[in-house]
Amino acid sequence: MNILMVSASGNFFGGEKVLLNLSEYFRSLDHNVEIIVPFEGEFTLEITKRNFKYHIIPIKNSFSIKAFYPFYRLVKDNNFDLIHSHGYVPNQISRIISQITDKPVVCLLHVIQDYNWENLGMKSFYYKILDRMTNALTSKIINVAVSKPVSNSAKYLKAEIIYNGVSNPDQSYDYPEKIKVFAMVGRIVNIKGIDTVLKAMKKLKDHDIKLLLYGDDITPKKKWKNKYIKYINENDLNVEMMGYIKDTQEIYSRFDVLIHASKEGHEGCPLVLIEAMIRKKLVIYSRINASKSVMKKNGIPFSTDDVTDLTDKIKEILTWEKTKIKNKIQADFDYANKRFSLNKFFKKHENIVKRLYAKKNIL
Repeated sequence: MNILMVSASGNFFGGEKVLLNLSEYFRSLDHNVEIIVPFEGEFTLEITKRNFKYHIIPIKNSFSIKAFYPFYRLVKDNNFDLIHSHGYVPNQISRIISQITDKPVVCLLHVIQDYNWENLGMKSFYYKILDRMTNALTSKIINVAVSKPVSNSAKYLKAEIIYNGVSNPDQSYDYPEKIKVFAMVGRIVNIKGIDTVLKAMKKLKDHDIKLLLYGDDITPKKKWKNKYIKYINENDLNVEMMGYIKDTQEIYSRFDVLIHASKEGHEGCPLVLIEAMIRKKLVIYSRINASKSVMKKNGIPFSTDDVTDLTDKIKEILTWEKTKIKNKIQADFDYANKRFSLNKFFKKHENIVKRLYAKKNIL
């Protein structure tokens, strides 16, 4: 089978990791996999490193009219059997191409379909209408959501839920004797709740702890990164900007506790939460729907944007002895290891493709 994956970004974040994991799995089943990317970036470097062929087609938003014809020609000229699309903008265009070329499409929803006026203005109406229209137009389609909150945010898509999965790390991780080093892993941007965490660090200056910020600011002028660096320097905080690091093992070997402070509406099924639990890290997370859906009763939740609540939770775990730390981390690890199996994630996607081609006997 020839499978065409369609990415929403040339940057390398959670959604792109999921796309690559699926690509490698389908290739292991002897299918040919190629990838559409909207622009060159860290993601295309990863694609090249893993020996996948990719095509630059500028699907930057739902108004990317110039992307339609090259997308159509790519599918027709290369006789792709399946379009596997990731993200609501690629999903909309992929559904149209699917209908024109008579090729099945799997549309993966990575984040909450947040079509609200505050974020998008007049575009919010356009996106809602287009999403409904393209979904109704396409006859050979299965929508997949990475969590229940994502599925519920666009119920008209009737998306099936397949939670993200992660692989077990090659390296074993030791339980910390005491909690000393915290980290945030992800884009350096306001929606990740970095402001809240930095304010908590200011309140905790008298404690012997450190915060590492992994990731980069992809805005042209690095406005968020510059803002946070200024705040860190002005308040003399023990916070280090680590930048973007590819090596997951290196990242998780340097800290004891992950803080995931994202704001509501900007997450789907945060991979970093699962990765941290699998790597035996304590997890503190904001009570947004996506994170609650992943964590259930595990980890340590705090009220989103509530600096005092976050500060109190950090103060509490700083008093924990080794046994309590170990027991909590082990319980979270056991939960994540059972629920977020990468093999289970793969098999469910494979079954979806089989259903689309049940009568054609391609798989």
